[in-house]
Amino acid sequence: MRILYTLSDMHFGGTSNLLAQNLQTIVQSHTVHLVYFGPNQTMVDKFKASGIKPVQIRYKGIKHFLSVVLKLREFIKDNKIEVIHTNLFLDKIIVAAASINLKVKKISTIHAAETSKYRKSSKNKIIFKVENYLHNFIYHKTIAVSQATKISCLEERNINENKITVLLNGIKPLKKLKIETPIFNNDSDIVLGTACRFHSIKGLPRLIKLFSEIIKVHSNIKLLLIGDGAERNEIDSLIKSLNLEKVVYITGFTDDVSIYLNQLDYYINSSFSEAMPVSVLEALSLGKPVIASNVGGLKEVIIDNFNGKLINFQNENQAYDDLVKFLEAHEIHYESLSDNAEKSFHKNYSSEIYCENLNKLYSE
Repeated sequence: MRILYTLSDMHFGGTSNLLAQNLQTIVQSHTVHLVYFGPNQTMVDKFKASGIKPVQIRYKGIKHFLSVVLKLREFIKDNKIEVIHTNLFLDKIIVAAASINLKVKKISTIHAAETSKYRKSSKNKIIFKVENYLHNFIYHKTIAVSQATKISCLEERNINENKITVLLNGIKPLKKLKIETPIFNNDSDIVLGTACRFHSIKGLPRLIKLFSEIIKVHSNIKLLLIGDGAERNEIDSLIKSLNLEKVVYITGFTDDVSIYLNQLDYYINSSFSEAMPVSVLEALSLGKPVIASNVGGLKEVIIDNFNGKLINFQNENQAYDDLVKFLEAHEIHYESLSDNAEKSFHKNYSSEIYCENLNKLYSE
């Protein structure tokens, strides 16, 4: 089968990382092409390593929309594409326009499980309505990456249930590494960490504030923030104001999170909304128990006191009590939590399982 994957950009993130990892398997069964539209080329080399040479059709704004659509349409025709698989809003709308009257099947993935409160602006409301129209009337199938995403598709997006298929994200397990010079090198330290873009939806300020209270009880706790983003200055200022410079470390941008995830005892996710985050699956693959916000798809991945702990970060007092008690049992339960984390990954979230289910969907 001749399949075209599209991305809005080549920036490093969960969606592009998920695709780069799994294309290594998909190319064994199909003829695969990849087109992207934005200027960022961070992930190009990773895709090339997967056996794919990404093609850029540069989108520079609405004035160039028609030109981009026509170029993509010719690409679809020239390569006799049978299935197009889109991922984000920009590539969804470009593909929809470029494929008018072409005999090609269109699949699109929804990678989020937002609630309506994150779409308050007029611009976002318009985008939301257009995207929902595409899923209902233009695309043949919608992939929801979790049950929480499916619920959002039905209740908020009003997408036809017959068009929705739940396909849980799956990745290749990260390699376990022996780190010679860890950032925190005291053997008695318990290192928590998270890998994400520094965006308001990730809840990093509330995590840091909670952490500042936790260390008053557990003085050996450290926090590793893996990433960068729009909230970096705010987070730096907050860390300084709480005098946490010696116990909180920010790595900055990296496209190799495994170096840092291997240094953690626990992965922690404090997001307001999540669908099926790749970074959580990466942590589980290394046997890192996950302390997760009790929202969205995280509730499907993390089982209390089995492979991690679900925390209601919205309730500060409850979050504090639950996390303190959980960490008090660190020495007693950690080995069991770690084993279960790795087992739950291989049972549900491996690349092999994901690609097998994706191929079944294509064959339909």
